[in-house]
Amino acid sequence: MVNIEPLVGLIPAAGKARRLKRVGYTDIKELECYAGVPVINNAIENLLSSGIEKLVIVVREGKQDLVDHINRAYGDENIVFSFQDGPIGNLRDAICAAKSQIDNSKVLMQLGDTALKPLPFLTLPSSDKTLLLHCFRTTQKEASLYGTIDTQNKQVIDKPTKPSSTLCWGAITWPADFTNHLQKYDQLTDALNSYSFEYKENISEYIDIGTEILSGHNPTMS
Repeated sequence: MVNIEPLVGLIPAAGKARRLKRVGYTDIKELECYAGVPVINNAIENLLSSGIEKLVIVVREGKQDLVDHINRAYGDENIVFSFQDGPIGNLRDAICAAKSQIDNSKVLMQLGDTALKPLPFLTLPSSDKTLLLHCFRTTQKEASLYGTIDTQNKQVIDKPTKPSSTLCWGAITWPADFTNHLQKYDQLTDALNSYSFEYKENISEYIDIGTEILSGHNPTMS
């Protein structure tokens, strides 16, 4: 009998937006509007359109307004919240906060403060045991803000000072056993580089709302 892994969506949205504090930003960045709606709507709708059975959103204390928005806008969907305690800011920790909800499942992940097009999760890994990084191209300057792909050595480099590539990951599809694999590492990047992964450039538009705010753009008008 074939064991089919459940398909689960994951949105880490527990961040404190520390890099935005220096410009006096104190709001919840996932509620910042992009194309007329809160940016987190893009992640939610991308994942709900990908055939998932359940959507898990990681939040923290202080983000009740975000939870309320999601419940109002998507109350009829199968969405559950996982609460992250302790230090905030490490993406690996945010994922681990949802472990009980995503265990033994294939996971599709998009960050809650990003908007991306087109729907990347229609591209599948070549194997059920392979992790797929859905990627986009950016400028040499902005590549230093993201997780770039060293295509020559097939490694992920997190926020490199001198990027060797302008190809960056924007979403991830991973098999069920990667969730346990991640527990062995302190950083998501280290877990990725010790696992079998592929990458595809299948994101043509990628918006990081924090970068937009820092650059002085008005995301509401995008």
